[in-house]
Amino acid sequence: MKYFSGKGDKGKTRLLTGKRLDKDEPVFNLLGTLDELTAYIGMAISVCDQEEIICDLHELQEQLSILMGTIVVPQDQIKKKQPEKKIPQLVGWLEEKLQQYGERVTHSRGFVFSGKTQLGAALDVARTVARRAERIAVSYYHSIPDSQNEILAYLNRISSFLYHLRLFVDK
Repeated sequence: MKYFSGKGDKGKTRLLTGKRLDKDEPVFNLLGTLDELTAYIGMAISVCDQEEIICDLHELQEQLSILMGTIVVPQDQIKKKQPEKKIPQLVGWLEEKLQQYGERVTHSRGFVFSGKTQLGAALDVARTVARRAERIAVSYYHSIPDSQNEILAYLNRISSFLYHLRLFVDK
């Protein structure tokens, strides 16, 4: 059995439209960074022993999968193929979780360094990748007329959520 296609050997790949694009197109930078974020959340899950947090991080991974699917759906097909959960619903879930964890921590003034706990450090790495994904998304969506700005709000909430969750696990 062959475990590779070789179709990407010349630096091209395709989205759902079937159109071949260079792998360095901004959309692939965004998708790759979101994939990296999902992997770092998985790393946090692997060192976590609190079921509530594990469930919330699994939910976040599921949401990121929905988000990546939304990004790769061609703009003209968005109405035809809507995900089960719409982005504003995902933003709402994150805001609820932000309230939940935010109320359970003491906010310090000044910079809070990572490393107090292994889980907190893993969450902080995920947070920094989420911030990078947000910057990439801002650039990407500013280049698309009538773009989906709710994706930018969602990415902004992810980093806030991960920050407050890190404060919670480190307390």
